[in-house]
Amino acid sequence: MIKKNKVNTGFTQHHFHSSKLSLNSKETKSSAGLPSTSSGAGFTLLEAVFAISILLIGLVAIVQFFPFAAKIIGDSQSLTTTSNLALAKIEELKSSSYDELTVGTIEAKHRLSSDPSSYLYQYQRQTVIETVNGNLDPSGSDIGLKKITVTVFWHSRIGSQEKSNQIYTLISDY
Repeated sequence: MIKKNKVNTGFTQHHFHSSKLSLNSKETKSSAGLPSTSSGAGFTLLEAVFAISILLIGLVAIVQFFPFAAKIIGDSQSLTTTSNLALAKIEELKSSSYDELTVGTIEAKHRLSSDPSSYLYQYQRQTVIETVNGNLDPSGSDIGLKKITVTVFWHSRIGSQEKSNQIYTLISDY
């Protein structure tokens, strides 16, 4: 019950005389002595099954993504390995003098390991040295500039196709 009193400020003041507010639902006591409502509030079994099935469909979609993500990570690791293998060969050749670097294919495409249990077994490498002109185009004459091209091949885990990573550097006679 609400009682209204006028105050000099012109505002209406409300006083609550009841300490218990009642909702429109009927309250009953359960066998445990706890209040329960009989208004039908809550989830039905059908709603719960529907919600769980939506969650399961989402989880299955996410779980199916993980193997594909692992293949992507594996390809990324293979690309890093091929870069390191190519750079190692370039560093080995850069330690030679300019005149010691013969023009042509100095390393035909071959497996880097003959042992199938080695991680290098899946990689193949090819190394080519050629003379180039000032525009870096292949040239028959030696103007004091050679291009070393190292290509490392591997089979991708995505689609099982052969991929390659090519790194080159220039060596000058100056």
